[in-house]
Amino acid sequence: MTLRTALLYLFGQADAIHRVAESKSSLWTGLALVLTAAIARSYDQVFFFERPMSFVEPILFSMGSAGFFFLFIYLVWDRCTLFDVNYDPRGMTAGELEEGLRWLFRETYSRQETARRLRSFVGQARRPPASV
Repeated sequence: MTLRTALLYLFGQADAIHRVAESKSSLWTGLALVLTAAIARSYDQVFFFERPMSFVEPILFSMGSAGFFFLFIYLVWDRCTLFDVNYDPRGMTAGELEEGLRWLFRETYSRQETARRLRSFVGQARRPPASV
């Protein structure tokens, strides 16, 4: 992964998003960012000299929680897709399951349904809040 790819990812270019998602190095980059966030969050020079373990605890917690999610994504990512049938359903073929999912996406994200949801959202936002 290059710096150019990371910048294009931040600007939402589809190819860059796919390259970052497929890159195993992005997991390690994310872990490094989590570590630096933990250090920045807990750094206080005076406090560090009074209780040195208080500096290490947030880093360990961030590493543990982020490590769990990164490990989960690293191990299970190939099996967690929306567009590949990786489940053997009873009573239907894999093609029927895939066609049903495609129909659901077509209906949910059609222009008419998206416009209906937007009108509903705008209508709710304009109404005054109900008094309690």
